[in-house]
Amino acid sequence: MRTPTHILLCLLLLFYACGKEDTETNYYRFTEEDRDYIISHNYQKGDVLTYKNQHNQMLQLRVIETKTTKAKQYSKGTFSGGGGLFEAYYDRKIIRLEIINNEADNAEKDYVVYVFSKRENILWTGIKFPLWNKFSAAFIDQINTPIDITLSDGLSHKETIKLNNKVFKKVVQFDSNLNDAYNNSSNIGIYVNQIFYDLEFGIIQFVDIDGKTWKLV
Repeated sequence: MRTPTHILLCLLLLFYACGKEDTETNYYRFTEEDRDYIISHNYQKGDVLTYKNQHNQMLQLRVIETKTTKAKQYSKGTFSGGGGLFEAYYDRKIIRLEIINNEADNAEKDYVVYVFSKRENILWTGIKFPLWNKFSAAFIDQINTPIDITLSDGLSHKETIKLNNKVFKKVVQFDSNLNDAYNNSSNIGIYVNQIFYDLEFGIIQFVDIDGKTWKLV
């Protein structure tokens, strides 16, 4: 029979274990150095970005989510199907924009997503761009946030681009090196093989396989 003393001891151990997770578990935070590679533009929910090509065609993105959270990192599951164990906390920033030009009223929404993750104490950065014409099955930290482009692939060379009297000084370029009419998931019918991405703002310009250049207005 359990005595009151034994029950009290069990409760104390339980509280100690819970407190230990909060105080001793690693928490991987964004550093000042990391912030040089994380979008700093103050996006607000409902903001609309417009891109226009040389034929005056337009494509618009609407911000539907922008948040930084304290996420949980788990170890990989077992071969038998068991879930992973809690390992640490880490900072995670998501900016999600929906493409609002879908021609079909019943079409599924297309989303551009910027992902920044400090998982495993490493800064992972990537873009989900549904118009990109190169297949990708990658994801940075969580399987429900797949990406098409890993930003670290283009950080070795930065350039300055001026658009509509605004100067973007930290622009990196990504090329799919393909001319195929292929998207991972899109209802738009635009197939992009070149992207110009500003580290402080996000995508400022892209080029499709027909040679149309879409610039931020």
